[in-house]
Amino acid sequence: MNPAHRRRLTWLVSAVAVLALAGWFAEPYARDYLVARDVCDGSVAGDTVDRLTPDGAHLDHSEGKAYAGLGVYTCVLEIAADDEHDDAWGLFALSASTRRDDQDRLYRETFDDAHDEGSEAYALLPGGLPGFVDSTRRVLLRVPCPALGDDPDGQPRQLTTVGGFSEDALTGVPGAAYRSAVEFTNSASKRLGCGAEPLRVRGAAARATLPDPGRDDTAEEKVTAQGTATSPCGRLVAGWLSGLSGSSGRSEPGTWTTSGQLGGAAAPLGSCELSSPVPGSEDDQWFTLRAWYGSWSNRFVVDDDRNGRRRPMTATVRCADGTANFRLGTSRVPSRVKIDRADQRRLLRLFVTDQVRRHGGCAGEPRFTF
Repeated sequence: MNPAHRRRLTWLVSAVAVLALAGWFAEPYARDYLVARDVCDGSVAGDTVDRLTPDGAHLDHSEGKAYAGLGVYTCVLEIAADDEHDDAWGLFALSASTRRDDQDRLYRETFDDAHDEGSEAYALLPGGLPGFVDSTRRVLLRVPCPALGDDPDGQPRQLTTVGGFSEDALTGVPGAAYRSAVEFTNSASKRLGCGAEPLRVRGAAARATLPDPGRDDTAEEKVTAQGTATSPCGRLVAGWLSGLSGSSGRSEPGTWTTSGQLGGAAAPLGSCELSSPVPGSEDDQWFTLRAWYGSWSNRFVVDDDRNGRRRPMTATVRCADGTANFRLGTSRVPSRVKIDRADQRRLLRLFVTDQVRRHGGCAGEPRFTF
């Protein structure tokens, strides 16, 4: 072979090898770009996906499915197999539903592991977002669906979104988890004909990482009738202590430890817990105050053993986003020195009044069952 031809052939083979090698290295990154452009049918922004994806990981595929007739929209994003994973694995899974049966089932799954129904660990979402993080670190969002009207029971229809994240997802990046859930919710609202106002991730939500309810430290506050409380729960309890009647057997209200989360109009639930040592006893007297917004919570305030009648120390009121339910739970202290029923009823009334004011959009007087 002519030496010149041999040199040209050598250069050609080398160039092909270099291009093939470059293509082999570039293929995962090209796939990342193509998949990121269409995550959840384009619902979740590529920048959001990048914030959640672990360093060195590559995207495998995303799949979104809409079932408009069933009021359901779902999406998954999977990461390609690597040295630590033999197969592709899910980075996150998102789903949205507008049917009440599906939403009731979701909330039942969320709260049924609780020792006291409806009191499972949770964290309200920051920045005014309408939802919470449950005990398994799923983000739940709920928005009204004005375009869908009321359901057959006369309750306003809602869109509920739930987002679950892999332990490897970078949910510690500020705002990343919330952005994915919010972007998906806004898209689901359009696809399912909900008509909700778009949500925005800003303020505290844009700066927040995904919490771990039940494991993160819960802020507690010591409260007395004369002291100055700083938390919403603490202020509620301080006001109650200032009017504690002498018939409760205490010479003075004492010091109470409080904790809980009382949100604003967007919060779908709220809680306030308080406890205090019983004089002359090793026991504590404690109370749990719970608020739930939406008819999904009806089961927390009815007693199946009493033919579905409402439990004592509960209340209900109609709000713009459906039925609101409230409940006071208390310890059974084997002591004569404890808070009597009159003061317990006053505590529940104060809690309901505070919650109705915070939530807004509630009509009529609350109905109490003592």
